[in-house]
Amino acid sequence: MRYAALVAVLLFTGCSHFRAKPAEAGEAPAAEQAEAPKAPEPKDDAVARLEFVSTGATKKGGNVNDTVYSEKPGDAKILDKKHEDGVLTYTGQLGFGQGSAWAGFGFGVNFTGDASPVDITRAQTITFRLASATTRSLRLRITGPDKAIQNAGCYPVVMQPVTPDLTDYEIPLAKFAPEGWCGPNARTIQQTAPQAQGVEVVDIAYQRAPSTFSVGMIVVK
Repeated sequence: MRYAALVAVLLFTGCSHFRAKPAEAGEAPAAEQAEAPKAPEPKDDAVARLEFVSTGATKKGGNVNDTVYSEKPGDAKILDKKHEDGVLTYTGQLGFGQGSAWAGFGFGVNFTGDASPVDITRAQTITFRLASATTRSLRLRITGPDKAIQNAGCYPVVMQPVTPDLTDYEIPLAKFAPEGWCGPNARTIQQTAPQAQGVEVVDIAYQRAPSTFSVGMIVVK
């Protein structure tokens, strides 16, 4: 019996020497795997991107400026504008009994906060997110820094059919062309692209009634 008790004591003492060392505070367990590396942020391959954050500005600080004109004074008005979830909505009217043959309302927006030109020559398309339940098409223009050409309305344009649902319209830049009546003031897309300043979106349907259109993100790529 005394021999058996002695053996038991020796076994107990030997086992105690092999107890695992308790982990220090803050020490990670040996079996814990290293944290997986984070996936890289997706690269934005757009040459220019316009995201509206208010009725007057884009995410990159570009200014939104009203465009309203008519052949005779008082025949075009912007009645309302609002911003919601990145979408800019304009309401206006063309035709107040003054007898204008042409008119338009909408806005122009710069690519950059300081209105500096952007070279978009390597881009192939420009995508506009558009909607309107009151007009069949909107006139889209790519603008440059020459104020005289801008005031003459001779930077290149496209007439884009629209529907009541917000839809992304991807338009080849090659489709943009100056108005036929511009003559020597006409600026082609090839002339405009190296110093593109921004875009313009205008409703030119002379309806003599209120009309509303919406514009979301605009991407040049």
